[in-house]
Amino acid sequence: MQVIITEEAEQSLDEIINYLRENWNETVIGNFISNIRVTISRIQKFPNSFPSSKFVDAQRALVSKQTVMLFRIENNTLIVLLFWDARQNPDKINL
Repeated sequence: MQVIITEEAEQSLDEIINYLRENWNETVIGNFISNIRVTISRIQKFPNSFPSSKFVDAQRALVSKQTVMLFRIENNTLIVLLFWDARQNPDKINL
């Protein structure tokens, strides 16, 4: 399954990594990126096992306790739409 990461997803990921870099360390960043890779792999193997978001037209996968990855599967392609801090108001999600 091909993986496409949208510009919005890249931007939101950059913001999270910048936050981690300012407040934590490279080990935490490495673990976070590893969690993303594992999550993408799980989605590729079991794309229908992830729930739909209640707030946007997408599925969601938990990357960490604080971070949700919103995505869609279209024509055997995983489209990563956004990385979202789950502690934020979901009404602010703009896709």
